[in-house]
Amino acid sequence: MLFGSNMVTTGQENLRIVRGTINADADGTPTVNRGSGFTVGRVGARYAISFTTPFAGVPTLTCSANHPNAGHPTSGSAFCTVLHPSDQSANTVYAVISDGQGTGRAWGLSFVAVGPR
Repeated sequence: MLFGSNMVTTGQENLRIVRGTINADADGTPTVNRGSGFTVGRVGARYAISFTTPFAGVPTLTCSANHPNAGHPTSGSAFCTVLHPSDQSANTVYAVISDGQGTGRAWGLSFVAVGPR
């Protein structure tokens, strides 16, 4: 279904979706690889995803860590943990990347944020 030039999702709530893939460059600086409508910053293993247009309320965030594979001592485990909802806002959500031993990592991630318009 189209509304103007935008695709429309349907349901009981009036929702907006922002999705993206974030790379961790060689120096650890996060950059947007896919998606739009957000910027990203990082301190340690904690990523801050800030929305260009804030949601009307705190969105729900899901994420997956993007393991870099070569050169890392883990057995391939990579985790993305969404911080507690009380730490999130309509403007910015936070996620932490860690390896199989629980060590914070500056790896990339993919996410979907869904929240009220």
